[in-house]
Amino acid sequence: MGERWIAEAEDLKAAGASGVMEGGTPRVTLHVTVSKPGTFDAMHGVLTRAQAEPHILYDPATDRMGQYFPLDRSARALRNDGTRRTNGHGTVNIQVEVCALPVPAFTDVWKPGPNWVALLRAIRSWGVPDVWPAGRLAVNGSDNVDRSWGSYSKAGWFGHCNVPGNDHWDPGPINQRAVFSTPNLAPVEDDMPTPDDLWNATLVGPDGKFKARARDWLTYANDKAGNAARDAGAALAVVKALAAKPQGLTAQEIEDAAAAGAKAALEERIQSATTVLNVAPRETP
Repeated sequence: MGERWIAEAEDLKAAGASGVMEGGTPRVTLHVTVSKPGTFDAMHGVLTRAQAEPHILYDPATDRMGQYFPLDRSARALRNDGTRRTNGHGTVNIQVEVCALPVPAFTDVWKPGPNWVALLRAIRSWGVPDVWPAGRLAVNGSDNVDRSWGSYSKAGWFGHCNVPGNDHWDPGPINQRAVFSTPNLAPVEDDMPTPDDLWNATLVGPDGKFKARARDWLTYANDKAGNAARDAGAALAVVKALAAKPQGLTAQEIEDAAAAGAKAALEERIQSATTVLNVAPRETP
């Protein structure tokens, strides 16, 4: 079982009651309050008066976070789709209200704080993956995005705009990857070149004049080495055939021995290369 109550969150008293979850896959539904960041207390009052509480109220201006219901109970921030309970759909349907406007997107200026990190920890404890199964989010109120049950029944993150039977378009055109970022998981910058950097680097010849990309040098060298291995294999095979038949070989026997030796030499070279690189050789068409 995942975290039911987030230790870092304030205990917010709800006016409405939570419900049972109906089972299925775990998900998050992200909303915005359609208010400016920094309006935590005001939005708490609005939500409780309407008895439309989510699980989590979060303010990106201050990193303040409060929780109304246990995460394994249904919240109250969604409208039902006819007789189908959108709030209770899933093993968890963790609803997060961010104190923000749909435009400009809060992710444009927001930097995740410790409480957002704690929220992600709790969400992931329920097995919610860092994906958006319904794809993009609405950019305005008339934008026709995916609101199907086929998508909303999958595990992952959704906007209020993706919920069947609901007509809101929040959270707006946020950076969907940014919500998964955390300060302690920021990539470490270093000066080490990547494999692509090395593969596309320009190499200079001994005279300082001839230049080519590393990939071109290596392709050229590989071709030359392959040709040399083929010719050596063909010659060695002919020599062995002559040793086995001192009276002499016909032209066809010489040609057959050379072809077989060349093929064997190339196959051995490919096998040696794949052993060193620890990769499987590609199948020839």
